[in-house]
Amino acid sequence: MLACSVLALSFSVASGSHSAAHVRFIWAPLYALFALPLLYIAFRWFPSEFFSLTLRPFRFHRYDQKIYAIRKRRSVRKGDEVWTIPWTDESIFCVHRGERNNAHTYHIRYYEVDARGNVTRGCSLGREWEGDETLPLLFAQWNYWCLYMRQGPSRLPLPGLFLAERETVLESFLTCMYWMGGTLSPATRFFLMPFFATFTIVRVLALRSCRDPVWPEEIAKRCQVGSDDSYAFPTEDMPVGWGATTLARQENRYPRDPKLVLDEFIPVG
Repeated sequence: MLACSVLALSFSVASGSHSAAHVRFIWAPLYALFALPLLYIAFRWFPSEFFSLTLRPFRFHRYDQKIYAIRKRRSVRKGDEVWTIPWTDESIFCVHRGERNNAHTYHIRYYEVDARGNVTRGCSLGREWEGDETLPLLFAQWNYWCLYMRQGPSRLPLPGLFLAERETVLESFLTCMYWMGGTLSPATRFFLMPFFATFTIVRVLALRSCRDPVWPEEIAKRCQVGSDDSYAFPTEDMPVGWGATTLARQENRYPRDPKLVLDEFIPVG
């Protein structure tokens, strides 16, 4: 009787193991079919987004009159690679024009040149704007930086949106939807949901493969913000992310279009 019980138990365990292996064998090709297109999309169109940094921040330091920009992942112990960009009237900033989807794209670039006037390196500052009609927004972004570096934060309007530094899956989806189809009608957005969902998956996987940026110790000390700084935004009562900000605007808890009208461009330096 005991022998029969042991035999039955061993057969049960063996059958369970066989079933689990069989299930894994069935699902493995399906996982591969799902994963391979995503990997192709990721490394074909987003090669610098995986196993990198969750964001590449810039710090505008008004007292140093410099911009500190994290450009490349390096090491946690020493900090990541940082470019120091001088904010002077001799620095070269320009509007770069490109083309995508039969429309012009624009962003602000900084160029560093050597003694012979040859460009040695350059980087983009801020976001990219698509369409000729967005040029006033690009210049508004430039004036925002110039006003801060020249006069400080007292006159600056609130940003239109505080992006979440650590995104949930929902926030990643809303980011993809609003960035790709912010001006589209609800019906068009519904039709494009499969595309939004695909890019959301790619974005989530990319963020999961990256780590947060690490400033070198010296720069981190120079850029510390005091706990009593009245301009340390966002505060606890301010919305962060697309979903929270949209809701706050609907409830009139956050301005829809914060702006400051200036009569002229503010010079650098």
